[in-house]
Amino acid sequence: MEIMAYCKRTPSLAHLPAAVQARYVELISTVITTMCAQIDVEPATPLDELAQLVLHVTDGLTYHLLRTGDVDASRRFAEVTAPLLTAAVLGER
Repeated sequence: MEIMAYCKRTPSLAHLPAAVQARYVELISTVITTMCAQIDVEPATPLDELAQLVLHVTDGLTYHLLRTGDVDASRRFAEVTAPLLTAAVLGER
C-alpha cells in the first residue's frame, strides 16, 4: 500500500497503481470464472464487479492486519465477509 501511495505521488510512476489494480482484477476474475465452472454456476454479480469486491475485501483485511496486528479480529472479519462474497456469487438463497 505504501508503494502504491508513493507511485501516485511520483509523476513517472503514477500510472502503476491503475495497472496493478487492473491486473489484480484480471487474475481474480480468472479464479472466479474457474471456481464457478467447477461448481457449475453463473455469478449472480457481474464478473468485474465481483472481482473488485473480492479485491477490496482482501485489501481491507490486509490493511487491518498490517495496521493492528490483530489476527483474531482479522479472522472474524474474514468469517463475516465470506457470506457476503458467497451471496455475490450465488445470489440470495
